[in-house]
Amino acid sequence: MEIDPFNPPKKQVEEPIEKTSPPSPFDIVNNINEKKDYMDVMIHGGYVPWFINKSLSFQNSLNCLYANEMNKFATELTPQMQYDFFYHSIPKGKVWGKWHKFKISDNEQMIMDLFGYNWNKAREVCRTIPPDQLLRLMEMSKKYAEYKPKK
Repeated sequence: MEIDPFNPPKKQVEEPIEKTSPPSPFDIVNNINEKKDYMDVMIHGGYVPWFINKSLSFQNSLNCLYANEMNKFATELTPQMQYDFFYHSIPKGKVWGKWHKFKISDNEQMIMDLFGYNWNKAREVCRTIPPDQLLRLMEMSKKYAEYKPKK
């Protein structure tokens, strides 16, 4: 085979491979509950065992028992085995519980805005400062004059 220097061989153009992002843990929990299609989590990725167990345990008491059983063996099983256990043992249905959300009190919000603290620091400050000093802080700030300390 002769190589022609004036007519180099044409390069084959490779089609770009479409990269898909791994499914979110919420998608995996939806898949477990709704049984839409079986998923190979070892290929797709995105399986976070502690998050899946936590989200399933919030939903109802039945799922809580399954999540508790999985917590016993979580270190010994692969993510695919955990997914298979949940997929085949939890009955089909849309069962959702509400996630717990913390509430920020007015005093904590005032401390966060005045001093730029995060919520944990503001909560700690509100526990340690006496109510009369909270009143002084509110009086010092015209913006927060409408807040009243909680006793």
